[in-house]
Amino acid sequence: MDDAARADVGSDIVDVTLADAALDSLPDATPDVAIDAALDSRPDSQPDALPDALPDALPDALPDAVADALPDAVADAASMPATVVRAISGTGVEVVRRVAVNADGVYAVGDFTGTVDFGAGPVTTASTGLFVVALTHAGGVRWTLASTSAVSSAQNVAVDSAGNVFIVGFYGGTGLSGWSTAASSSDAFVASYSRDGALRWMRRMGGIGEDRATGVAIDGANSVYVSGSFSGAVDFGAGSNVATGVDGFVARYTNVGSFASVAVASGASDQRVNEVSTRTVAGTVQTDVAGEFEGSMTLGGRMATSRGGVDAFVARLRSDGTAQWLRSFGSTGTDTAATIATTAGNVVAVGGSFNGTVDFGAGPSTAAGTDGFVLWLDGDSSATARVRTIRGAGSAGDFAVDLAADGEAIIAGGQCDGATAIGATMLACGAGGAAFVVGWDNAGGVQWTASNAAAGASAALGVALSPMRGAMGRPLVAVGGRFSSTLDLGSGSVTARAPAPDGFVTVIAP
Repeated sequence: MDDAARADVGSDIVDVTLADAALDSLPDATPDVAIDAALDSRPDSQPDALPDALPDALPDALPDAVADALPDAVADAASMPATVVRAISGTGVEVVRRVAVNADGVYAVGDFTGTVDFGAGPVTTASTGLFVVALTHAGGVRWTLASTSAVSSAQNVAVDSAGNVFIVGFYGGTGLSGWSTAASSSDAFVASYSRDGALRWMRRMGGIGEDRATGVAIDGANSVYVSGSFSGAVDFGAGSNVATGVDGFVARYTNVGSFASVAVASGASDQRVNEVSTRTVAGTVQTDVAGEFEGSMTLGGRMATSRGGVDAFVARLRSDGTAQWLRSFGSTGTDTAATIATTAGNVVAVGGSFNGTVDFGAGPSTAAGTDGFVLWLDGDSSATARVRTIRGAGSAGDFAVDLAADGEAIIAGGQCDGATAIGATMLACGAGGAAFVVGWDNAGGVQWTASNAAAGASAALGVALSPMRGAMGRPLVAVGGRFSSTLDLGSGSVTARAPAPDGFVTVIAP
């Protein structure tokens, strides 16, 4: 197939004009439901924030020198009562990949296998299906979507100022109702739904190769930014882009789905743009992206070269697609930037995982196996302000999976394992991998923490800030992820049902 033909099959847009429904017309809260998802929805070559993508063998304990330097007790932190705790369980595997929050409630997206009742009756898929669950702030189900045709996964979600919902991911087959049929078994997509769950529009971004959308952000004008990876030839809206191997992308669309621009991270090896964030200043949008690459990569006219293996990168893009700056961090092992958030004060926070010894700009940091990190950068110069590592005593690995910004404060969610040091603060994390959430103040000091102390694999894969605030004056924090035994991130626990893992959504008040 020539490039022109590939372009013809690589991009579709479906427009549906439906009025938003009033909240009064939404269904009443229903009993607790369950959420399913596949453990590893990324390509085999891409590190994921899940244990099956981590090295098989990591040290069982911290080096003596590190252990001796850890404090004897957990640093003071605010208590973390859970205001909503919801398990998403079925007959297969369920994972909540990301969450979003607005005045209407909490949105959870992910993927599932087997049969699950998301609140509108049982749904069964023969492969792996994507889902969207819209909850009230009290935890009741407002509306749900689920795909049962071919393999699909909803990887991320965002909401705009009008309450419209945007989901991204990948799919095969026919996807959800009103979607165009995928050209391959894995086409990237972005779809927009009204606040009551009616399809507004969707855009397919795919050709004959494997294409995935993993990040989504909304700017001050409610334009939509989608990031991910693609192979082969894909038309994002302005003609065919041909990847050399696997290339990364960040595409911008108007609020009604019209194409605006695309920037591509390219190179001889593989590149992926895992996530995107935006900041609007005096009508000018700053677009920040984070991801990973091998070999040499070009993005926005700037180049980065890997130090060996897979390296993490972060970049700021101008409105014309050129890069204001591009920085990379890595060792000879696998290092990835999984998430990014930009504060109102123009601080760029990046989170992920690293192996070996990496200099993030504040001196070398050496991982004990696979460790997590959160890095603060100056948005104008990309200079390193500070870095915090996440180091557990167990062998499952530690990583930061998702970030959110509250003013200048940063909230991170991820996985820890065993007694875990985050700076001078210790977390009590269950063996086998445990979900954690931590909040840092403007100076990078730990304000509060929440972690799952129960043994058995769990991870916080998505965090989002609510417009509602708790008694301490901080925003409530919605958390989504997966767990295999018992989950408790505050006051109240929930137990997974076999087969594990189950998905979860909880809202905590730091």
